[in-house]
Amino acid sequence: MKKAEIIKLFGLITVLYPRDTAFSRPSESMVDAWAAMLEDMTLDTAAAALQRHAALCPFPPSIAELRAAMLPRGLGADEAWGIALRAIRKGGVYRPEKAREIAGPEVWPLMERMGYRDMCMTENADVLRGQFTRLWDARQKRRTENALLPPSIKRMALGQAGRAARPGLKSSD
Repeated sequence: MKKAEIIKLFGLITVLYPRDTAFSRPSESMVDAWAAMLEDMTLDTAAAALQRHAALCPFPPSIAELRAAMLPRGLGADEAWGIALRAIRKGGVYRPEKAREIAGPEVWPLMERMGYRDMCMTENADVLRGQFTRLWDARQKRRTENALLPPSIKRMALGQAGRAARPGLKSSD
């Protein structure tokens, strides 16, 4: 968003949270910081996120809360486990292609990572479920954290990772 849009957003926050004065007379540095952190959002998107936040929380939102309010809700670990279990039952050891079709592009990669054949052959489904849900939750957490980052921060992180990956370069190069 542009600075002018951030000021409009702050006006909406002031209307929804009249007791909080931080957004009624923002400093230029505050506007700059919010504009940088919400650079990839439109005013309409941010306003929708603000309305969602206001319906659920009595306190004004932080940047992270606004960004999080707009994230799509993915499958939970239990839902993903249910899909995986159905895929195992229908596909079995001898029809992994059927299991891949049932699991779909969201669940199948984790099943592959865990070893589809091993999942089919396990005798302790409770242990398998625990492992699956732990891995699923960790993956979802990484995806959420990545989705919350503004593009400028992602670019900075990629730039630093690129320098670190090239041998012979110091971090100050």
